[in-house]
Amino acid sequence: MTLKKIILMAYLAISLLIILLVSSIYLMTQNKIKNQRQQNILSMITVIAGSISNEAQSLSQWVEAVASDQAIINTFKAEDNQRKQKARELKNQTSGLLRIRLLLPGTNQIDESQTPHLGYADLELLQTAQSENPPPVIVQMNLPQAHIAIARAVYQNEKIVGTVLASFSTDRIKKFISTLPQQNSTIALFQENKKLASRGDSSILDTEPTGTLLITGTPWELRYWIRTPVDTNTLLYAAIALISSLVILAALSLWLLRKLNTWFESDISELKKLALDAAKGTKGVSYELNFSMFSDLIKHTRLLNIREISDGSDTIEVEITTEEEEEKRLAARGDELIRELDQQFAKADAMMSDLEDEYLGLSTKPDTKNNNASEIEVLSSNTVDIPVTPPLTTGIYGIIDKDFSTEYLKNTGRALGTELLEAGMTKIVVGVGHSVPCNKVLQGISSGLLTAGSKLLNLKRIASPVVAFSTQFPKDSIGIVVSNSLLPPNSCKLKFLFSGGYVSAELLERVDKRIQSESYIEGLGVSASSDTDTEADYIGAIVEDIHIHCNMKVAVISSSNSVRNLAGSLFKALGCDVVNMTEPVPVDNNEEQLFDHRNPSHLQQLCGIVTTEQVDLGIAYDTEGTGLAIIDSSGHIIWPDRVMMALTTDILQTFPGADILFDNDGFSALAKTVTRFSGKLLTHLAGEDVFTHLAPDNMPLAGNMDGQFVFADRWLRYPDALYASARLLEILSAQDLSSSEFFSELPDYVGTQPLFSAISENEAISLLAKWDQKLKQSSNTVTSTQHSLRVEVTKIGWIIVRYDKNPGGMVFRFQANSKEGLQTLMKSFKKLAPKNSALQLPF
Repeated sequence: MTLKKIILMAYLAISLLIILLVSSIYLMTQNKIKNQRQQNILSMITVIAGSISNEAQSLSQWVEAVASDQAIINTFKAEDNQRKQKARELKNQTSGLLRIRLLLPGTNQIDESQTPHLGYADLELLQTAQSENPPPVIVQMNLPQAHIAIARAVYQNEKIVGTVLASFSTDRIKKFISTLPQQNSTIALFQENKKLASRGDSSILDTEPTGTLLITGTPWELRYWIRTPVDTNTLLYAAIALISSLVILAALSLWLLRKLNTWFESDISELKKLALDAAKGTKGVSYELNFSMFSDLIKHTRLLNIREISDGSDTIEVEITTEEEEEKRLAARGDELIRELDQQFAKADAMMSDLEDEYLGLSTKPDTKNNNASEIEVLSSNTVDIPVTPPLTTGIYGIIDKDFSTEYLKNTGRALGTELLEAGMTKIVVGVGHSVPCNKVLQGISSGLLTAGSKLLNLKRIASPVVAFSTQFPKDSIGIVVSNSLLPPNSCKLKFLFSGGYVSAELLERVDKRIQSESYIEGLGVSASSDTDTEADYIGAIVEDIHIHCNMKVAVISSSNSVRNLAGSLFKALGCDVVNMTEPVPVDNNEEQLFDHRNPSHLQQLCGIVTTEQVDLGIAYDTEGTGLAIIDSSGHIIWPDRVMMALTTDILQTFPGADILFDNDGFSALAKTVTRFSGKLLTHLAGEDVFTHLAPDNMPLAGNMDGQFVFADRWLRYPDALYASARLLEILSAQDLSSSEFFSELPDYVGTQPLFSAISENEAISLLAKWDQKLKQSSNTVTSTQHSLRVEVTKIGWIIVRYDKNPGGMVFRFQANSKEGLQTLMKSFKKLAPKNSALQLPF
């Protein structure tokens, strides 16, 4: 191995050693810092867990002391007022005590007259205290009345004479959680996988924790997440170490270059000596050379410059070049050698550069390994039929006191309760809409359910989405909503919900068979009311899901007080300003005319509020909370198909290529919007309940022209107008535009909004059949059902005609490619209307 190679190898080895040394020091320092930080945070979390355990033990000991106090024991023999007086005295004896109850044996009724309530969880705790000392538990969790409940039995002569039930503020344990610094750590206290309190980054609570500590003597566990990012000081030290290593490498490189230059100059000097010695004929002289190539040169030089020439005689001549000639020859040879060295050094520099790139990851060469890799293709699926197995149903429609007689409702409740109990469903949530007559229907079916032994949670007058939400907890529960939204005043519908969706038609068929065979289960049912708590849970769930990016001002209107008030509470919880929460004024002072959010004349009051109060968005809800209409900041009505465009643009950014479902009343601009974002629009005839056709997969959004929207990406698979409006606010708050400017940028077509004309159902069906027969004889494309008709007119547009049960009449809608085309469609259709018909065309 030559000296040059040895030097280069030594240079590379030293460079790698320095880099490895710096990296090792950095990694060891990082690991040590990380371990120390984790140990410090874990120590603090352990102290917090111990503090919570001690606090729980202290509270339990206090309650046990009260239960064993002779004065307390004597109160159970006294009158109720004396026992209540003693409880009031005890309340002030310890901090954080919200209420203490001295209860007689056999207490089994909930009490909502006092705060905090005496609920089902408290009753179960009292039952447990009869046989053992239960640990402290938190009841009515995630509600304003959440509290720590501790129960202890009171004994006299080894006989239970009563129970002490103490309710403490959760601040008694939350104060310990707040002592942990929020930087780099998150902790959360859980009871049966339900969060009690947390501190730190709440967005990671659904991820796998770093560890879990059980709180001794309680059913609680403390989960913690620790992350240890490198702080700026550590990064600074690492940067200093790296820069230092680079400086050392640069200094070493400079030293080596200078050394090589010195060695080269020394070898040139020795070569000059060789040339002079050769000229003088001096032999046996040794020369100190650094490069092996020069040693070979010495041998060749001696052979060339000291040659014996023989001509065959005894005379031997020696050919010796002159000193001047030899110096010129050596100088030329030296220049050649210098060029060779420069080439060798250039190769060495390139080799070192390649090694640095390979080992330090600094290579800038283009990567040609994947040049032939195929591009990822996004394939759009073909249109397929939506599978529905088994078919779903929204429930039963009928006329009050006719279809919904007292006997029918009770028998339906008994049959439904029997079916659900046999299927293991123990919880039934019931609620009623705004209409007073619907209360009678709810009472009738509730009576039957209780007779079958069902456990009812009566939410009273409440928005339908809240009932759907409550069926999620637990999952094996069903919801029943009684409402007359979008129906005539004397009509009503029983809607059946299962875990946020609809029940199968098979269930209702089995209910009918039970009614016919009178095959019922007899039992003793239980009914409880908890509308406030359920609404609070519903609002809390939406607030956790929706993120409003800036302050928004909204105006809300609905003829249902429960829907209107719930919407106001929701938007305030989201940080919005809510104005003019009033009941809509009947159109033309007609008290019998129901408010219809789909009727433009019914929305004029809200349009005026939006413009005068400078509101960002106006929202009108139906009486059930499932349908809505939107008013933009300029006071213009934004119909549901254009609202659907806004929602679609947001949804398809997360689910590109997904199916979007909407009825065929929507303008073609909706289809263009869906296609633009690589989605696929599926449609059903207007008037059908499209939500019974929802596919379980690849359909994150569905809607219709009644302003009903279903979100399956982040919410329940159920029409929820309150969530839909909150979702729309989330989209609008992220824009730098007003709602009017935002909607004006969406594509639009020339057309009319739904036009209504009163007519009976029988006459409407007859007219639709005649029009269907006549139009199918033309070249137009006609799609029809008994209650609807859609006509595609080539190169002009389309016409939709359908019968609507509420308020009872025909609905017309036209769309064209131009204003002239729109007039052509309307004039052509006028010619189809029979002159002797009761139908008055609204165009």
